[in-house]
Amino acid sequence: MKLVDNTQQQQLRQIVNNLVKARKEKSLSIEEMAMKTLIRPALLQALEEGRFEDLPEPIFVQGFILRYGDALGLNGSSFAEQFIQISEPPKPKDEIPQKEKKTNIYIPIFFPYVVLLASVGAVLLYMHSISKTYNSVSKKTNSNTDTQQINLGELAVLNNTSIQEETSASVSKPAPSLTPSAKPSSNPQQVQANVKLQGESWLRVIVDDKKVFEGTLEQGTQRTWTGKKRILIRSGNAGAVLFSSNSQKEKILGKQGEIKDFVVTDERE
Repeated sequence: MKLVDNTQQQQLRQIVNNLVKARKEKSLSIEEMAMKTLIRPALLQALEEGRFEDLPEPIFVQGFILRYGDALGLNGSSFAEQFIQISEPPKPKDEIPQKEKKTNIYIPIFFPYVVLLASVGAVLLYMHSISKTYNSVSKKTNSNTDTQQINLGELAVLNNTSIQEETSASVSKPAPSLTPSAKPSSNPQQVQANVKLQGESWLRVIVDDKKVFEGTLEQGTQRTWTGKKRILIRSGNAGAVLFSSNSQKEKILGKQGEIKDFVVTDERE
């Protein structure tokens, strides 16, 4: 902190001396004052010794003096106000008339109207741009939605056609490893297939010409499917699938790693 002249330094020393005198009368050390005021002892030492150049900006010193006085039971605000008067000396009289001078600037009377019209035009242009952008995005979104719906419809038709063709081919032209159909169900209105996985295997299950499952099942998984006419099961690892239908006993579909189909039908048809 820098003071302008010696007079300011002497006045500040007088304030500090009054505070130091009160501290000594209460038999308080600088360390104790530091704990009371939360000010570092080094800063308090510099303040009391008059080493003002080691102190921070005046605004911080003002706070030091305020807390110092309050910690001693004095009116810290009064000491702080005295410091403000010292640290902010009155400005020279020569500067006052210069600041009071006003620059006369001529503004045409129509200038505010020009600014107003320009502002309104800018707002209208901005709103038009937003509306145009919104309409463009809305049309694009609707177009994408319609295209997506058409694609989904086509995909559903293709999937159903593929499943029906595959099911018909599997039933009419059985593969060499196709296991004979199971006996008719004890329930004349249903056919049932049960699987228990002794190892991991991929399965595809089609019930009454509708694919109801396709995926990999882990060891220990048990599943049951029920239909009205026919159940087709294709296994990617027949040796891991323990199969039973209706009232038949469990049996393994085939060999390990063998791809095999098994069909459960109602033989009354």
